[in-house]
Amino acid sequence: MAWFGNVRLVDYGPNTRIEPHVHPTASLSLIVDGRYSERIQGRQADHEAGHMLYCPAHEAHAQTFAPVGALQAQLTPTAACLDFLEDALDLSAAAFSASPNFSRLGRRMAAELQAKDPLSDLALEGLALEALTQFARMSGAQTRTPRWLPKVCEFVRVNAARPFSVSEVAAAAGCRPEEIDPAVRTRFGLSLASLARHHRLEMAARLLRADTLSISAIAADCGFSDQAHLTRAFKAAYGMPPGAFRRARPFPSERSIRF
Repeated sequence: MAWFGNVRLVDYGPNTRIEPHVHPTASLSLIVDGRYSERIQGRQADHEAGHMLYCPAHEAHAQTFAPVGALQAQLTPTAACLDFLEDALDLSAAAFSASPNFSRLGRRMAAELQAKDPLSDLALEGLALEALTQFARMSGAQTRTPRWLPKVCEFVRVNAARPFSVSEVAAAAGCRPEEIDPAVRTRFGLSLASLARHHRLEMAARLLRADTLSISAIAADCGFSDQAHLTRAFKAAYGMPPGAFRRARPFPSERSIRF
């Protein structure tokens, strides 16, 4: 059974604005890098690395990209894929979900699209199906998400670079401390500590791309004990040490997109 008609990598330039438009087919997108805001179905949503979105066919939407631009892995779902999704969520709702796992899957898909070796298609299909499964589970579970969970996520994002207690998070979100970790695990498949670690690494990646601070200074600013600590964690998440990430141009420009 074919689940996707096409998988491609699209690089949107800094400060790009795309006026309201529609697509004749539905799409799924993983944000690999960067961030942007999108207006769709009368609502404004901000998206960044780690988000996965569904856009229905013929649904008008407009986008404004940040100064860093954005890189998307875009998937075209087949009729069988849409049938599968329809059993899990309301396809008319332009759903989106956020998880650090989507960042990991998006980076690996980008690498396979660039590699284009004899096994790339098989690897891409496996990664896309893993993303699809998690997206269906998470989007279907959103109706059961506690109302205070977005406040937890925002507190962790803002305070990821410093030590904090579960009691602090609970006070900021208006919930009981014992409720937090189970809710985070259900929604994101991660512990609260792993979610904070993800945000520290995303912060480090942004600072490395900016190329204005030393790696040791970035480690300190992002809450790592020293440069070696950052290097171990960064290599585990990104597949390369911080220095190599800073020197590399890891993603192709729009002209070199491979399909």
